[in-house]
Amino acid sequence: MSEEYVSPPTSPDAWAKVVERLGLPAFLLTAVLWAVYTGIITPIATRYVSMVDEVRETNVKLNESVVDLRDGLRGVAAENQGIMRSLEAKVDRMQDLLEDLERALDPRGRRDDKN
Repeated sequence: MSEEYVSPPTSPDAWAKVVERLGLPAFLLTAVLWAVYTGIITPIATRYVSMVDEVRETNVKLNESVVDLRDGLRGVAAENQGIMRSLEAKVDRMQDLLEDLERALDPRGRRDDKN
């Protein structure tokens, strides 16, 4: 049985020949499958592709936001580090002043802890 290429039927006579050749059940099955494919599968696939594209765009935007936030946090951390160094220097200076004040009040260099 040799297979010949048959162009798609365009006239009612050609459709009748297809039905004769394949039989009515095969023709109906083909028609139903074509309707399911074009009416259900294609729209679902199109919707799925558009949703994937939207997710991809959202991921790109989220990655950009994460990079911006990370850079901002690094800047805040550097700023806080400078403030902490400044505060530590001030605390050290205050401790030195307190020790100087204690020495000035107690000429022998001892503290009186009997209060």
